[in-house]
Amino acid sequence: MSILPSFAARRVARAPLAAAVVSIALSLPAWAQRVETADWIPLFNGKDLTGWKGLVSPDGGPPARARMKPDELAKAQQAADEKMRSHWSVKDGVLVFDGKGDSICTERDYGDFELKVDWKLEADGDSGIYLRGSPQVQIWDASKHPEGSGGLYNNQKNPAKPSTRADRPVGEWNSFRIRMVGERVTVYLNDTLVVDNVVLENYWERDKPIYASGQIELQNHGNTLYFRNIAIREIPRTSAAPADGANRAATVGAAPRVLALPPQQSGAANAALVPADRKDEWWVKRNAAMNERIKLGKVDLVFIGDSITQGWEGEGKAAWEKHFAPLNAVNLGISGDRTQHVLWRLDHGHLDGLVANPPKAAVIMIGTNNSNGADHTAAEIAEGVTTIVGRIREKLPKTRILLLGIFPRGEKPNPQREKNAEASKLAAKVADGKMVQYLDIGEKFLQPDGTLSKEIMPDFLHLSPKGYDIWAEAVLPKVKELLGR
Repeated sequence: MSILPSFAARRVARAPLAAAVVSIALSLPAWAQRVETADWIPLFNGKDLTGWKGLVSPDGGPPARARMKPDELAKAQQAADEKMRSHWSVKDGVLVFDGKGDSICTERDYGDFELKVDWKLEADGDSGIYLRGSPQVQIWDASKHPEGSGGLYNNQKNPAKPSTRADRPVGEWNSFRIRMVGERVTVYLNDTLVVDNVVLENYWERDKPIYASGQIELQNHGNTLYFRNIAIREIPRTSAAPADGANRAATVGAAPRVLALPPQQSGAANAALVPADRKDEWWVKRNAAMNERIKLGKVDLVFIGDSITQGWEGEGKAAWEKHFAPLNAVNLGISGDRTQHVLWRLDHGHLDGLVANPPKAAVIMIGTNNSNGADHTAAEIAEGVTTIVGRIREKLPKTRILLLGIFPRGEKPNPQREKNAEASKLAAKVADGKMVQYLDIGEKFLQPDGTLSKEIMPDFLHLSPKGYDIWAEAVLPKVKELLGR
């Protein structure tokens, strides 16, 4: 799953450097040549310790180094370099630590970036990746630490553990792909998302945010370590390039256009744009079943969304059988999904299965799960929604889209409902009235005083059979119009 920003504008300027990178790659062992060269710069050349230095003040971190006078720091760095070269070496294209001495660091500081690194441990191994000179993306023997590697171990207020265990057995190679933008970090371990856009806290100065830039460190805890395929891709802070092609504009008709939304705060990456799967067994099975249904063909209409859409198979079954089953409709809703999960599904089976025989129309209602707490702003949710629209328009240009506003939730008007309403208002700008149409039916669920009744939404979020009747009757005329009926 790629989380790569676009750097096409920089490729011409970097042509001589790119040629040098290709030359280096071709001289590495076969396994090392898989590192992409476009915009990626190797931090480790597979031959020697060029680009690396010893760690000064392991216990004091950036604040301690900042307090040193220039001549004092230079002297300390010289001593650290000598110590580093005694314990870090290159063997058969692999960076090896002998279990003694201190950590190793990049000579350069980095701000926002993506980092790729392969690593391997021996039994009881313990290590980590320091980002901007601060701990850390954890690495350790998962047989002794069942939560696994990849978590932001030193966090106290924000999540510190990985969401799932994805380590390979001790002695086998593991691969990190780490994205850091602003103060937030996303980590993939062996192509599995284990940290999703989590704030990395400042270990050295707890009352301050993480430093704007700093060195990358390979940490040691007194055991033998192995690293290879270390490469970095810098992300310009003037460009809020979203992940995995997410800055592909939401397209309207034949011509793409970018939906202008308020800039995100703090330069943080928008996780609503980063395609992500879920590891729950039931989720995997439901997604696979939907892909198999798509392959059978005879799909004229798809409903895409979360539990509220999935509910057409439960409380809404009677309304579905009456109104939409005769239209050759397929339900692509999964409970708990956010925009990033829908994007992953679209990229991993849904759209590919529909390309040969595209549906005539798609109904999209997604985003309410993104609005929980402070997870996403209204603008971020809208970006996720419009990226879904853009992805469908890109792969299924003949499919007409009905984008629905996020349904109201909560018994009475509340901030979360207001956030969803604002997100819907922003997302509505993607509609052109032809291939993409927008419809907000939220008021049809509300009482005159703006409250929701349990008769319509028993838990003030999910619909009752009567609620699904309201939904069906509200959209059926527009759906039939899009289907040409």
